[in-house]
Amino acid sequence: MSSRQWHIRRLGPSDAAEACEIVRLFKGGQVRLDYMAGFLGEPLPPNRADGSCTFLGVPSGTQRGAASGRRGRNPGCSSGSGATSKEDHVAVAFRTQDWDRYQMDYHNPHKAVEPLDREIAVVGDALAALSRAGILLHTEYDHEKMLAHREAVKELFEIPWTAITPRMQRLLYAINAIVQPRNMIAAGVFCGNTFISNAGAAVGPGACYTADALIGVEINAKEAERAERNVRRLDPSGVARVLAADAVDVAAEFAEPIHLLYLDADGDAQRGKGIYLEILEAGLSRMPAGSVVLAHNSVNCADRLKDYLSFVRDPAHMRASVNVVFDPEGLEVSVT
Repeated sequence: MSSRQWHIRRLGPSDAAEACEIVRLFKGGQVRLDYMAGFLGEPLPPNRADGSCTFLGVPSGTQRGAASGRRGRNPGCSSGSGATSKEDHVAVAFRTQDWDRYQMDYHNPHKAVEPLDREIAVVGDALAALSRAGILLHTEYDHEKMLAHREAVKELFEIPWTAITPRMQRLLYAINAIVQPRNMIAAGVFCGNTFISNAGAAVGPGACYTADALIGVEINAKEAERAERNVRRLDPSGVARVLAADAVDVAAEFAEPIHLLYLDADGDAQRGKGIYLEILEAGLSRMPAGSVVLAHNSVNCADRLKDYLSFVRDPAHMRASVNVVFDPEGLEVSVT
């Protein structure tokens, strides 16, 4: 067997780090991960020089295990043992080796965390993984427009704190710029930063396409008011707007097709981030084939999202789903 291609049989959750190390060490090589049931995926393209890789055939419990012991600012999150249950479906993940060391100041979101070219490269690799999975048709977006969007948010938005890292901001913008959803719903937008990271591809100085309706939903009326003020400064047209409402109701009652659904809401103390699945199920019948679902906190809230992650990773519900792990929060990206 060539040193450029490794076959790892009976891959278990504990083998994920070793597999990534193999990819990192054998630059220019490929790694194919086989699970007990047999071959699950095509060989991966050559690994990236930064050590990032994609896992095929890793049980979804691996992602929860990686998050064990870490807690985000999000009140609906909790960490746990990361045990894999028999209901888990096979997970596909894009993961960088520095995901748990990549830290931002939540109260100073505009401060650079890494060189810009590094940020662009990491997000580019994540987009490539989504494209290989069949979620995105291509990986091209306008880098200058993205920076124009970022500068406008820095100048115009009041952001008390945010867990949207610069990498995540770029990824959300890029996905929307590539998918170009005519109608988008973002659930749980707080001050509006998470919402405009998505909507900014269609409004303001970062606009690269024309949308019909971009709806941010925030159940806290006071925060919804602040989010709407922020958005109005960047988009006076009203295409992007924020509602003070329950996202489950908004998704269920939305009259038009939903082409992209972004999930970042918190339910009550019992459900927390588990409300994602309720919101998705409420709007799923209005999501045509090829619609994209983005779920923030797929890493640090993985225990609360167990049912949601099992649902979107089940081929009976979604055509493909990839967990993007390049910061401590993570983003599960799925396509109908």
